[in-house]
Amino acid sequence: CPSFVTHLAHKYCATTSTKSTMSQNPKIYRNPKSGSMRVTGSADFVDADGNLIETKTDFKLCGCGRSKEKPFCDGSHKEIVN
Repeated sequence: CPSFVTHLAHKYCATTSTKSTMSQNPKIYRNPKSGSMRVTGSADFVDADGNLIETKTDFKLCGCGRSKEKPFCDGSHKEIVN
């Protein structure tokens, strides 16, 4: 993948590449209890060849492995964190 935000799955990654049209870099906050990551701002999702798949804004990534919406968080960690 081009520059880092995080590897999401085998075929996707998020990027803040200089080729991007994003106005500012996203900010990433990690929940130490669940491992989920909240991303504020916009991030481009690209395939292994750097082709744009989609751009998402203000989302959460799964850190517990229980989400049915991987790589995105669906709140399933609440069952194990509480």
